[in-house]
Amino acid sequence: MAFSTTRSKTKKSAGANGKENDAQSSVMQQLLDHSSESEHCQPSVNLESLDEYGFPQGTVVQAYQYSSPRHHIDSDASYDETKKLTICPDSVPSGISPFDAVNYPQAKLSTTNRPNLQNDQNLPRAPPQYATLSNATSRGFYPSSSRGTPQASYSRGNGGPSPRGIKQYSLSNKALPPKFPSQYSRLSPQSQLGCDTVSPLAVNVPKMQTPPAPARRTPKPCFEAYVGVERKDAGLKVGLFEQGQLVISPKSPDQAYVRVPGKLNEDINISGAKHRNRALNGDIVVVEVFPKSLWKIRPDCVETVQAELGIESLGDCKSKDDIQRLIVTNKKATEVLNIDAIEIDALKSGSSDDSADWEPCTPPAPSTSQDTKVFATVLKKENEKNVQKNAKKSTPRKPAQKQGEKWMDILVENVGLENIPEKWLQKTGKVVFIAEMKGPRKVVGNLIYSSETRTGEVPRIMVKPCDARMPLVWIPHRAIPPEMKSDVLAQKGRKDLLYLAEIVEWRDYQYDPYAKLIRCIGTSGNIDSFTAIMMTENGVEEEDFSAKITKELIRSNRIVSCEKEQRTDFRNNCVFTIDPPDAKDLDDAVSCERLGNGVYRVGVHISDVSYVIPEGCELDKYAAERGTTVYMINKVVHMLPPKLIEATCSLDPGVDRRTLSAIFTMTEEGDMLDYQVVRGVIRSCAKLSYRQAQDIIDGKEAAQVLDGVVAPRAMMESVKDTITDLHAITQAMRALRSEKGCLRIDQPEFYFQLDEARMPTTMQVREHWQSCQLIEELALLTNQITAKMIFDRCPEVALLRRHPEPLDSAMQSMQKLCTLESMPMSIECAKSIQNSMSEIVQKRPDLLPVISYLCAKPMKLAEYCCTGAQSDTWHYALGVEHYTHMTSPIRRYADIIVHRLLSALLGYTKLNSLTMERVQDIAGVCNERKYAAKRCQEASNTLYMGLYISRHGPLVEDGVVVAVYGASLSVDILVPRLAVAQRVFVRKVPGVERVTHRVVDQRHFLDVVWKRGNVKQTLTVWKDVKAVVSVAFEEVRNIKLSLQQPGVKPPQVPL
Repeated sequence: MAFSTTRSKTKKSAGANGKENDAQSSVMQQLLDHSSESEHCQPSVNLESLDEYGFPQGTVVQAYQYSSPRHHIDSDASYDETKKLTICPDSVPSGISPFDAVNYPQAKLSTTNRPNLQNDQNLPRAPPQYATLSNATSRGFYPSSSRGTPQASYSRGNGGPSPRGIKQYSLSNKALPPKFPSQYSRLSPQSQLGCDTVSPLAVNVPKMQTPPAPARRTPKPCFEAYVGVERKDAGLKVGLFEQGQLVISPKSPDQAYVRVPGKLNEDINISGAKHRNRALNGDIVVVEVFPKSLWKIRPDCVETVQAELGIESLGDCKSKDDIQRLIVTNKKATEVLNIDAIEIDALKSGSSDDSADWEPCTPPAPSTSQDTKVFATVLKKENEKNVQKNAKKSTPRKPAQKQGEKWMDILVENVGLENIPEKWLQKTGKVVFIAEMKGPRKVVGNLIYSSETRTGEVPRIMVKPCDARMPLVWIPHRAIPPEMKSDVLAQKGRKDLLYLAEIVEWRDYQYDPYAKLIRCIGTSGNIDSFTAIMMTENGVEEEDFSAKITKELIRSNRIVSCEKEQRTDFRNNCVFTIDPPDAKDLDDAVSCERLGNGVYRVGVHISDVSYVIPEGCELDKYAAERGTTVYMINKVVHMLPPKLIEATCSLDPGVDRRTLSAIFTMTEEGDMLDYQVVRGVIRSCAKLSYRQAQDIIDGKEAAQVLDGVVAPRAMMESVKDTITDLHAITQAMRALRSEKGCLRIDQPEFYFQLDEARMPTTMQVREHWQSCQLIEELALLTNQITAKMIFDRCPEVALLRRHPEPLDSAMQSMQKLCTLESMPMSIECAKSIQNSMSEIVQKRPDLLPVISYLCAKPMKLAEYCCTGAQSDTWHYALGVEHYTHMTSPIRRYADIIVHRLLSALLGYTKLNSLTMERVQDIAGVCNERKYAAKRCQEASNTLYMGLYISRHGPLVEDGVVVAVYGASLSVDILVPRLAVAQRVFVRKVPGVERVTHRVVDQRHFLDVVWKRGNVKQTLTVWKDVKAVVSVAFEEVRNIKLSLQQPGVKPPQVPL
């Protein structure tokens, strides 16, 4: 069964030889009718034998695709070979239209080749009776799409090498079968289009066909495809792959590394965007580790290698001959590099093999019989390729750095990585799988506009991110919200506007990801824009609470009588809060009663937030996602709605509040005799600041400090006595903790006073009073007791907080640094470190901030864990086995979980869904959100410090040299008063004429000669210097340190 067509006239097209071509030899002759528009085809088949779509029963759908565009109509050019895609009828459901079958996802296509279409003159010159559907794609077309009804199209050029316009004609309904679907027959004429080719997709039935479409070329992949889940799991199991978190360097975005949990000092270097394979900063990735022959020399080991090889200075090894002479003659170097006599003879003769040529992405395992020189050659070639590929994105290396790297390159070239100890090497690899997209997918940056179309629409725009770790993102015009399109077009050319975009797609054939535009943040350079950038870079999102959440806030705070019977009543006790003066979320209060004979009943009352927020409600889910409240200088992103905090949670004075109260029986020497945890009800009598509590500790009159603060006034003396007693008890507790072994490293904190424009007017160091220590000691005690209770009763699901041991290598470097200054430092445990710090500070109090900085640098961050999944729960700094968080449930979700565990084991509630897997997942989210909040808070402090410095000019501060690097001729300088440490490349300091490096008794020196007055200066560890603190012109968040020439005394700007 087939369609046949009849024509009243047949228009002949002359070929190159002037003869009529065979109509059946041309696909276009099979598809198109050359008759005029007034003449049409008539079906010559039995209509009852057609299906509901007007096609013969059992029709096989075929799609023709041209691989090259057609030229103008009078051209003699030939077509390239086309491909015929035939859909197997059994691969699509029986009720699918032949038109829809082409686009059916499960349709199986078989490909055959068709002969070239010769002689362009055989193409019809009249509008077709059956033509293409212009909304077709390479797999099918969409008749009911939002873009409108598919149009029949026919192209006719206007002469020249390529047509300037294409006319599309409508398909005559007279030529359609009787049951042809109406959605395909309603075709309207189209106007001139701004393109020079037509890309049709033909649906073929016998003797009734539409024109074929050119094939869509398969995009060339820019990145390596990810491995499958099975291969990933198998690779991790056998040790071929490693999994960890990707960290991208903010200063050198082409360099990244992966932290592998449980493997100290084994970070894997990921060089270049290609090996990073579309992973973003913070993602959990699976990495294929390259063989040792492709590893790198650790950049921080230059001096170490130099010392262990017995090289006095880098000048001793400027050439290949110097290295060979060293290896041959230096017994120490020979032993360190594990070089045997045969290899020494080879080095003497200078023989080498440079014939290796391996694929860098998937290197084979090295053969033991091959010369190590081969591996060095491969490493060198691979590094050169990476440098060329990432030249546009990488930061140029400093000349001083090249000196050390060149020396190491010569060493590798002559020795080979196989003979170099692994402690000097850093593993390298590539990302093969993204296990979890933890990194932020939102980007803040400026818009870069691409070329416009004839209709005036912007087809795509780009967002250049402010964060150098994020990639450039493309935004198609359809990904711009309709309400923003006019503004985006109107603001073209403005480079001061910042926009927020979100990455939605990044396939292996896309060099840069695609994103959608969300909103305009504002003008760059103002406080709001900087805040938005900080939040986006650290994955902190601020969204309005949904209607479902606000409906749940109507739960009454009124405590009914039946509930009072289940709670201990503390409303008649002297209970009050001590917080910063601007605090609004008051979640802890204290009390103290004298029992006689030096015994006290101390109460720590924590807001019972878990009672107000039932498990599994919308508000609980939202709080679990946020994890914590984020505090910035000018902004607070709350974990819980402020209305809920003010109405039901905050322990404001004069109102009844539900609490979880820990009651301790204590002696005045700080010993705990007994404790219990109960549900309670309190009514705070005062909201005190740390300053007011400190005034009471310092002996000021209660009436002078507490007048107007305590209500009723009769409680004034009780408040004073409570503060005095708690101060004595907590100071004794603090001394006991120090004796048992704990580590306290205090870093300076700053307080900024802001004007109406939220710009800093003053910057002050926040004092750490004894009133702060009072609250700190009581919170530590409560958290330790709670941790012990939930671990003893719920060992599989207890949520604890652990603190891993510091990095050994960093601690040893710190110990060596102290030894150079004849300051012994024991690093065996936290207690020994604290004792060493105390001894050093006792002799030299001015070194307290320096010692604190050096000891804090190697420390790792504490983290939440589930005891069922983590056996090591030791808290290194506190020196305790079990510790948790429960004293701040308004601002930390982990505290809410601990409250639920505590309430369940006390018999008030049930555990419900708190399984080991669930608690472990909660711990992971809380860790991630707490780290993000910490980074955001630090960025906010840096921003306001930069704003203050930019308004008051550069500051000249006392600094201390804490590290010297001979390879790069640089030093690390610490400014103790500002807690700012930074590396300074001395040879780039303005006014410096020359810098030389020398080593004396394993101590490094930099000899500096200044141009002005030919002043000489020697820099070494522990050397006091004058540091200039300034900000970059284009970025106030970029605080810079530099050296001040000795003898020059610019005016000091007071804080």
